[in-house]
Amino acid sequence: LSNIPPISSSSEIRIIAMEPFMSSSGVFILSSSLQGTSLNIEFGLMQIVGLFTFRLETTDSENSVRASGNISIMVEPIPVPTVLIDTLYPKSSAGGSLVGTARNIQVLLQYLPPLTEVNRINATMDTMNSGRVGLDVLSLNLIDSFCADILCSLHSMVFQLPAGGNPDGHDVSDVVNMTISANNQAIGSFPFTYVSSSAPMLVSFSPSSQVVTDAGAENISVFIKNFPSVDCSQSSCVSDMSNLEVIFGQSNGSIVQYYDTGDLIAIVMLSPQVNQAGAVTVTVKAVSIRTSLPVSIDVPFAYSTPVAQVFPVDGSVLGGTRVTITAQGWGNLSNFIRNPEDIQVTFAGRNALVESVLMGLSNSTFSMIRSVVRTPRMDQNTSGAVMCSISPSLALGGSSSVQSSFSWMYFTQPIIQNLNPPRATVGGFSGSSEGNTVLVTVQDLPPISTIGEVKFFFLQGSVQKRASVLSFQPALGLTFFTITVPPSDTPTVDSQASVQLLLEREGFESRIASTNAFGYYVPVPSIFSIRWCKECNIGAACILNGRCGKSIMPLSLRLPIDVEGYLIVVVKNMFNVSVGSVIDPTSLFLQFADGVTRPLLRVSSQTDAFGNFATVGLEFSLGNVSSAQCSMRLMVNSTRSALSLGGLSCFQPSLSIQCRDELNLNSSMCAGPSEQSSAPFYFVVRIFGLSTLKPEELPTVSFGVFQAASVERLKSDSDSMDLRIRPPSNNAFSQSSLSVPLVIVTANGTSSVSTVWTFWKAPSFVSAKFDTLGTRIVVLFDQATNQGGMGSSDQNCSTLLYQTTVVQLSSDDSAICSWVTNQQLTIVLRSGATIQPNDVLRFMPGKIRSANLVSPFMKDAIVKVDIPSVVYAPVISVVGPPVVDPCSSLYFYATGTSPRDLKYKWTCSNDNTLDRALRNLPPSPSVSLQAGTPEMTTSDKTYIISVTAIDFFGMSSEPKTLLI
Repeated sequence: LSNIPPISSSSEIRIIAMEPFMSSSGVFILSSSLQGTSLNIEFGLMQIVGLFTFRLETTDSENSVRASGNISIMVEPIPVPTVLIDTLYPKSSAGGSLVGTARNIQVLLQYLPPLTEVNRINATMDTMNSGRVGLDVLSLNLIDSFCADILCSLHSMVFQLPAGGNPDGHDVSDVVNMTISANNQAIGSFPFTYVSSSAPMLVSFSPSSQVVTDAGAENISVFIKNFPSVDCSQSSCVSDMSNLEVIFGQSNGSIVQYYDTGDLIAIVMLSPQVNQAGAVTVTVKAVSIRTSLPVSIDVPFAYSTPVAQVFPVDGSVLGGTRVTITAQGWGNLSNFIRNPEDIQVTFAGRNALVESVLMGLSNSTFSMIRSVVRTPRMDQNTSGAVMCSISPSLALGGSSSVQSSFSWMYFTQPIIQNLNPPRATVGGFSGSSEGNTVLVTVQDLPPISTIGEVKFFFLQGSVQKRASVLSFQPALGLTFFTITVPPSDTPTVDSQASVQLLLEREGFESRIASTNAFGYYVPVPSIFSIRWCKECNIGAACILNGRCGKSIMPLSLRLPIDVEGYLIVVVKNMFNVSVGSVIDPTSLFLQFADGVTRPLLRVSSQTDAFGNFATVGLEFSLGNVSSAQCSMRLMVNSTRSALSLGGLSCFQPSLSIQCRDELNLNSSMCAGPSEQSSAPFYFVVRIFGLSTLKPEELPTVSFGVFQAASVERLKSDSDSMDLRIRPPSNNAFSQSSLSVPLVIVTANGTSSVSTVWTFWKAPSFVSAKFDTLGTRIVVLFDQATNQGGMGSSDQNCSTLLYQTTVVQLSSDDSAICSWVTNQQLTIVLRSGATIQPNDVLRFMPGKIRSANLVSPFMKDAIVKVDIPSVVYAPVISVVGPPVVDPCSSLYFYATGTSPRDLKYKWTCSNDNTLDRALRNLPPSPSVSLQAGTPEMTTSDKTYIISVTAIDFFGMSSEPKTLLI
């Protein structure tokens, strides 16, 4: 099943029978994923012949139908045993006495009960003069040992000709009738040819037909007995032969070589080049030097019309695709084709419009016509491959014998179903995690293997801009693309744009989809942060690093009254404001409530810039700010409304505070773990301005909405007081750290002082993914870490991971764990790695914490390993002989490149017997068939064998085909 959500339980499946005897006794899920679902549905014994339908439904947790469809099963009658006459080998024999295996005849019997014994099979021969002769049956073998019923039953039978040769005489050439019986019931009769012991006998002629374009280029091999005389096999047939000729109809072929092989003569020849398909008789003749007598043998042969060549090979069901068709093998008739009405072309039985004839020519060895047609329109549900033909019109003598066939693919044009998000700023910012990407959902797009096959464009009027394709993912019959958004061509006004998809492939019609549902908008500036510093170092330390002079933390959203300092305002979506830009003092300034203004002092570098819009830092020198000036606003320019700094508050700077590590009173970091452990965390604050408090007047301490777990007074002097504080636990946030106000209030509530305190959580996983080649696993954390305490030379995975995980990374503990950055751990897999997608990595506790060593350690941590964002299908090749004789064994194999062993699936598309044998093989890269290749039941047949490889990501290669 395809195009359905994955199924986790058989309880989600309902089988609705249309007939009472079609009831299902069980449903089992073989596999289920976004790529498809495979089910095993068990039914009872089918006792009525015909076409029957049942309905399959998948349900959700509320038993509502999610997906449904009808499935039809053709119940066929149990077939009667039969002889596969085409598999008889050999079909003729010399009339003289035979010894050993030369007497053996092999044939395949179908639909016998699998356990039939050899003594239940009889073989007889009816001759012209000697009556009926019994034949010895030597063996009866079931080809598929796993076959348990008649439908799959195929037996190989071997029986013997009479040892004395043709009962009617050694020098008699005649046809006898052979009959095979099972359980005393005849199951098949067939002719068998006895050839006079002295007459030439054809043993093999391969191939028995050629397309006209292969004539004169592909070798034909002939094996003949008693040629040119009956006695030549005892010495040398080559030395006994003169005047060897081969004639195809009325034209001479050419001899490539001839040689003795056992008691046969082998002749390799080339057919003459011809311009038209048709049947001819091939005559091989020579003169025996020993007897001076001419000898000849005739063989039927056929020239066939090659498949017509078309360009392109597919087009829309709406029709109208211009297709160039080239056909060969029509003979002299090609010279008379000049006009569109001289030929007729059909696609799935519908006539195409012939626009022109580009070429029509023929000589004695070649014929070709080339025309241009327009495809007919088809129904929307006709998408897929259709059979087509091109032939001369009836007025020129067109008939079924002069016709070229070809296949063609109809498709429905893809549709852009959705854009998420459907808009972006004029600079291209969409709000995605990458900043400037959009997820495009496309329906009816054919499978693609690389990003480069598809192009996306954004069109605004006559302006077209290319978008970069970052990734794609097929699922549920749709294809999801992540593409970048180019900046708008009109950056100062809102506008609409058309998004267009283009899929171009050599030999295929371009596929195009577009939508007008995308919009650009001009973003409105907004205040992101406000910070105050008493002093700033020379340069841009305040505005770039977020630190005041002497590395002191700035005040956020708080401003001391009557103290000179600097205000840093970070504004999002500023247009054309950046380092190096010339700022007009009248267009960007700070204005107090009393009307006093302050000009811009410095501008930071751009961050998150898309187009000319950026998040920028603006630095102003405030001077002494009075309480009446606390309300202020940022004037952007004369055409926009001012931006209020409403979140800013003023305070009297009577108190000050410094955070210190308990062990190092020279540290000034105000931060701690998000939760307390068995070894409690304490820190010390030094407060200036509270020296007059009595010892029993202990201040209250809060961290945002939480009270301190404990507060202890360490010392007081004329300048300051030290407090030893144990912060509370606070895990009520999702990011790696959370900054809250650390507020200390005197016991009487008359004075307070505050700063910013940061809680740090233990690091957590962002993702763990295989790389594209499957040789590495990349683990990303949500923050900078201490790298698990590993030094630069430590690459031992056992330092971080449980041994149950380490043994999955290689067979000999040689896997490497190295930190690319303090947020990215790369695991290099080695030989014998067994870890698979959806397996987990298990990290030991007490190893990984934040890089500043403030957060708690990660506890037992488990992360699932996902497949990479971009997965490439394996590429394989297949090797095997083009021809195998009926007595030899057969070996062919496939090769491919992958860090893990590939699983190979072999099939045969034009022979059910070989297909069943191949599908039952283990997923090996090679196939070996025993001597006589019993799985290949038909002689003089080209078997189409395909192989597909599946890697450990579950990706399948393109099928590779081998013709034998």
